[in-house]
Amino acid sequence: MRTLLSTLLFLYTLVFSGLAWAGGAAPVSSGEFNWEESSIKQVAEDFVLKVGQEQYQQAFETGSPDMQKERSLDEFTQDMKDARFDKVNSVEWDSAIPALPANAGYKLRGTVTLNSGSKVPVYIHLKGNAHLDPRSRLLCKKVCPQDSELCSEEEMARPAKCDDEDREIASWDDDTEWTVLDYRSADGMMTRMKEKRLTPLDHILMVFTAGLALGFIGLIVYYIRGLMGAPRELYLLYFTKVTEYSAYGAAASIMVPFLQNDVTMNGAPLGDTNGYLYYTVWTLASTVITIMVGAVCDTIGVKKCLLIGAVALLISRGLTPLTTNVYAVTLLGFIPLAIGFAITGPVLKVGIKKFTTMKQSTLAFGLFYTLMNVGFFLGAEIADYYRDLYGDSGGAELLGIEFTTYQIIILVG
Repeated sequence: MRTLLSTLLFLYTLVFSGLAWAGGAAPVSSGEFNWEESSIKQVAEDFVLKVGQEQYQQAFETGSPDMQKERSLDEFTQDMKDARFDKVNSVEWDSAIPALPANAGYKLRGTVTLNSGSKVPVYIHLKGNAHLDPRSRLLCKKVCPQDSELCSEEEMARPAKCDDEDREIASWDDDTEWTVLDYRSADGMMTRMKEKRLTPLDHILMVFTAGLALGFIGLIVYYIRGLMGAPRELYLLYFTKVTEYSAYGAAASIMVPFLQNDVTMNGAPLGDTNGYLYYTVWTLASTVITIMVGAVCDTIGVKKCLLIGAVALLISRGLTPLTTNVYAVTLLGFIPLAIGFAITGPVLKVGIKKFTTMKQSTLAFGLFYTLMNVGFFLGAEIADYYRDLYGDSGGAELLGIEFTTYQIIILVG
């Protein structure tokens, strides 16, 4: 009992003492580009409204050189009319993400309001300083003074000269000249179907989708008929498979941006490089844990192993959104997630083998992997729903706690 209380006290202290709460990540440093306070929003809005006022030539001429190379004025005009952008009355920008590759500017996501009152989701890709050589944005990385190995951010300085491997991309700033590379509608096929605006590609996709849906339903029926008489525990395993992979699929789709933007170390977000590095190390560690789990489950038994995995997943999903500190997220979130996911996968397969006959095993495992893909599909839909609802840089308040969009997706999943 004393050990249990000590453990709970340690976890309580780790989460509640001095950690950034959900939505409470440290503010971006002054050197970080803030798209909402820059000229990029105005440039994007001016471009959209010019098209909405049918000033196609003016909009085309203010676009980036790359856009003008890819499309002629007539092609550009026709594309804008086909997307109904000539009927736009106003626009609101909700979020922005850096465009890949790193020198490619920003993509703004928002909603345009048509003259009829209809709202259409859109995105616009803007390039920064497209008239300049991309290498001109490369700066030498900040380093500590020569007489010290460790120093604070304020003490670091950029050397005048350095090798190419010691360079980094400079942040956009107020002097950046923005030009539009692309402007497109982000509405889905279902929206176009409701508004009777289906394109030829939509009709082709609908035919293939209907065929795949019928095939999928027939496949499920075939599996279930072949598994008639199987114990109900088998279907509980299938339910567990779908729910777990839907949760993992939702989280996996936003794991990297969550690490890059929400998780902090020393008061600052991990950023692109550290976020990718963290995720890479975590996936490798998860693979190692999966290899080790088999021997452990053979020793303690399948039921205990599955219980441990379920508890680990509940801890991970429940505590990960409550803090942004990298050490707490690792200890309370990613380590339990790796353990839980490593355990549940192999153990569920053992359970299927246990609850089916030799004749049924092929069908049972076929349905197992089919439902795994269904779970990933549902997870992706969950993630897309909340990203569209709140935006990548948004969030919501729950029980007095501010959660970012990525934290909401992890919590709901």
